[in-house]
Amino acid sequence: MALHNPSGLYQGQAPLNPLPYVNIALQARARKQAREEAIDKYYQNLPNTINDKGVRDQEIEGLNTMKNDIYSFAQQNKEALRNPKKDNGAAQFTLQKKFRDASAYAQESKNRTATAVKLSQLRGNPKYDYIFRDPKIIDKIAAHEAPIGTEGAEGINFDQLTLPPAPFDANKYLSGIKIKPNPTSPTYQDIPGDKFNRLEITGKAFSPEDLNALHIQAQTELENNPSFEKQIKEKVEANPQIAAQMADIFQKHYGHPVETEGDLAAAYTLSMLDLTPTQKTVPNTTAIKDRALSEWLMKNKITFGQSMAKIKANKSGQGSDEDLGYLTDDYFSTHGRTFTPQEELQVKTLTGLTPTGYVEVSSIHPSDYPTITGKDKAKNIKGVHPVNLNGKDVFFVDENGNWIGQDGTIDREAVRRKVVETRANTKVKIKQENKKQEYTPKKGKYD
Repeated sequence: MALHNPSGLYQGQAPLNPLPYVNIALQARARKQAREEAIDKYYQNLPNTINDKGVRDQEIEGLNTMKNDIYSFAQQNKEALRNPKKDNGAAQFTLQKKFRDASAYAQESKNRTATAVKLSQLRGNPKYDYIFRDPKIIDKIAAHEAPIGTEGAEGINFDQLTLPPAPFDANKYLSGIKIKPNPTSPTYQDIPGDKFNRLEITGKAFSPEDLNALHIQAQTELENNPSFEKQIKEKVEANPQIAAQMADIFQKHYGHPVETEGDLAAAYTLSMLDLTPTQKTVPNTTAIKDRALSEWLMKNKITFGQSMAKIKANKSGQGSDEDLGYLTDDYFSTHGRTFTPQEELQVKTLTGLTPTGYVEVSSIHPSDYPTITGKDKAKNIKGVHPVNLNGKDVFFVDENGNWIGQDGTIDREAVRRKVVETRANTKVKIKQENKKQEYTPKKGKYD
């Protein structure tokens, strides 16, 4: 600062007066001191200019530490801060950096407070509860809540936060599937202890066209529904046991192994559909018919002798003309033959029996032959074969009306039961006499 001498200082013989110089010096010193005090006060108050309103509790201690560091640094570097030329502005630069860091620290804490408020509002909505059960979100929130600068601490940018998809809603998904299984032909299962009722079981199955449409729908859902995609990846693919179950389901319905994620999606869809067979108790008509038939057979059972007498009475017009189903008796009555003494001796020697007579095979109608002998071409059952008697194929008839062949006995009651069963099933009452009158016996039609 330049000093200017007062006017008249060297004029005349006036004595030297240094007071003006002293005043000037004192003023200069006062200005310098005021400047330094102003600078000191600025840096002393600098930490207090950082607004800590909205700073989280977990950052208050850290922020206060940074503020104290700013204050201490300013105190320790007063001279350099007063006159930056002394260190080329190094102290001033360092203090400014400390201030910026503290301000940024406080602002980041405020930002995390604002994000926490948004998360809290989201958490309060039941619709978004699932978000806060997601492990990744839980980890992100924990890192967000940790004090800034500590290990693992990381703030959440709410605007860039990728929320997990909503939980897979199976009911909503299935409600969109319009493809329904078709009922299969019913099967029947006996009920222990109840022979006259049984379980009727009706299964459910998809046609090949329906299975293809269902696969397309599952594949589409996989590509467009993040919740369904997550379900397949995390609940199916990541679980070997469930993945194996889905592979079995897919193989069963589509006939080849799982090859794509879409195959798994189709199998998982099938696993959620109700394909459980329906069951209901229904009358066992077969058993009921068998019971009714057995009762009727027993009620109307007559001996061979009685049958012969009845047939004879019917033929004479004196009987009831009721046919009780004794087919073998009818044949013996119409086509039966008695033995010559020589044949009787021959048969007794051959069988040890003394039959009442015999019926030639050639006299049996082809439609009755399987009923009588038990022959069944479809099942490759030969039935009872006739005996050759002097060049004739015959069945011997014993005193009880049973027929005897070369490899077995034909029970008259068993034949009668088959006849009556056939009539009950076809609801046609066959009149054997009319058949026999229309039929001309022919040989060579039975083996």
